[in-house]
Amino acid sequence: MPAERLILIRHSGMRVVTEQEVLATLTTEEAAFPREIVHVDTTSFADDVAAGDWTRSALYLRERAAEILRLADADPRTPELRYFGLAEIPHVIALGAFISDERFVRVFDFDRTRDSWSWPGDVNDATLTVESEEVPAERLTQPGVAIVRIAVSSAISDTDVELAAGRDSLADVTISATSTIQQVGLVRSPADVETIRRAAREAFAAISNARPGVETVALFVAASVSVCFVVGQELHLRNAVPVQTFRFRKSETEPAYTAAIRLSSTLPRFFSSSMPAITSRPGPAPESSRMARVKALSALSLPR
Repeated sequence: MPAERLILIRHSGMRVVTEQEVLATLTTEEAAFPREIVHVDTTSFADDVAAGDWTRSALYLRERAAEILRLADADPRTPELRYFGLAEIPHVIALGAFISDERFVRVFDFDRTRDSWSWPGDVNDATLTVESEEVPAERLTQPGVAIVRIAVSSAISDTDVELAAGRDSLADVTISATSTIQQVGLVRSPADVETIRRAAREAFAAISNARPGVETVALFVAASVSVCFVVGQELHLRNAVPVQTFRFRKSETEPAYTAAIRLSSTLPRFFSSSMPAITSRPGPAPESSRMARVKALSALSLPR
C-alpha cells in the first residue's frame, strides 16, 4: 500500500541532523504529503556516555520510540517511516530495537562525499554479498554467552571481543562482506542494508534454536548507521534473551569496547513505562541519581 503521509525521524548524536537536510531528500510529490518530523536528540547525553552511564539515554530512546509508534498509529492514513541518524552505535541499535520490525522503516546513510542523505548506488541494486561464519547448528543446552559480530566497516578483533565479553562463549558468529576487506562505504543502497538485515536475522534465529541456554547475546557492530538501525529492529526484545551492546573507541590504555546499553524485555525498574514521553532535551540528572544508575548498569553488564 503506498504511503499517504510521512514520519521523518532525525536522530542527532554525533552531530545535529537538521530539518532542512532531511526535507531536502523529498521529491516534489513527497513534499506535498502530510508529514511529522520527530527529533531524537541524544547529544545531551555525551557526558553520561563518556562516564559509562547509558541508562538515561536508554530510557529517553524508549520513550521517543513509543511516541513515534503512537504517531504512526494515530492517523488512519498509511504512514511511511524514514530514519536519518548520526549517533552513537548503541543509541542507534537501541532506537531500532524499541521501534522493532513491526513497522518498516526506510533508512538512510549520510554520504559525506556528496554532503547529502543519498545513496551512492541504485536503491534497488544489491552490490554487497555477505558471509556468516561459525553459525551454530549442533544443539547445546548449557547456559552462557553468545557473540555476534557484524563487521562491515571494519574488522572486529578477537582480542577486543575477549576483553569485552570474555573468552568463553557458546557461539561466536561473524557477519562480514564476502571476498573484500572491511571498509567504510561498502553499504551503497537499501538493498545492501537488507542483505545484512537478513544475515543478522538468520544468525539470531540460529543461536535461539541451537543454543537455547544462551543467557546474553554480546553484540558488536562495525557498520553504517542504516545497518545498526535495522539490526536493532531484528532483536525482537519481547521474546529474545537480553542483548548487550558495546561502544567502540580506539585507545592505547583502555579496552576498545566497553559495555553500553543492555536491551531486554524485562526493563530495570527505572525504565518506567508509565513515565510521560520526553519531548525535549533533558537536563542533567542529580549526582546521587546518576551514581545509582551507574551502579545499576554495572550490575547488568557482562562480566569483565
